[in-house]
Amino acid sequence: MSVRGVPHEGASSGRTGHAPSWGGQMKKVLAALVGGGLVVLGAILMPLPGPGFVIVVAGIAVMATQFDWARSLLHKTRDKAWEAQKAAVETWPRLLTTLASACATIGVGVTIVLVDDVAWPVWDSFFDRFWTNVTGYCVIGTGTIVIVTTVVAIWLHRKEEAGEIVVTEKTAADVG
Repeated sequence: MSVRGVPHEGASSGRTGHAPSWGGQMKKVLAALVGGGLVVLGAILMPLPGPGFVIVVAGIAVMATQFDWARSLLHKTRDKAWEAQKAAVETWPRLLTTLASACATIGVGVTIVLVDDVAWPVWDSFFDRFWTNVTGYCVIGTGTIVIVTTVVAIWLHRKEEAGEIVVTEKTAADVG
C-alpha cells in the first residue's frame, strides 16, 4: 500500500537513471532561459559603457550549472581572462597603462555625472540621450572594476610566481 504520491517500501520510483527527472528538466530549462536572457542582454549592452561583458559571462555561468558545453566555455573564458589580466600586470609599463586607463575611465564617468549638458558639435540630441547620471555611474563602475581586477591579478600573479597557488590548472570541481 502507498501513501498518495509516495511509493510503498520496495517499489521502484519509475526512474531508470537515464531519463532526467521532471525537476532536473525544469532546472535545465530555467538555466537556459535565465542564462540565455543574460547573454542576450549583455550582448545588447556591449557597445554601451557598462558591464555588458560581465553580464554575458554571468549568463554563461548560469548555463554552466546545467550544461557541460557552457561549463567548458566558462573555463576557457576564465583562463583567457586570467592570461589577459596576467599580461596586463607583468611589466610596469603595462601595469601603469592599465591603471591610468582605468583612472581616465573613472574621470570620464565623474565628468558625465557632474556636467549637466555638453554642446556637441555634431548629433547633439543623439549624445544628450546617453549623457546621463546612469551612464556616468556605469562608466565609474567599469573603471572601478578594472582597478579591482588589476589589484587582484597582481596579488594572484605574485602568489603564482611564489608557487603558493596554481591559477589556470583545472581542479576536480571544474571537471565534474
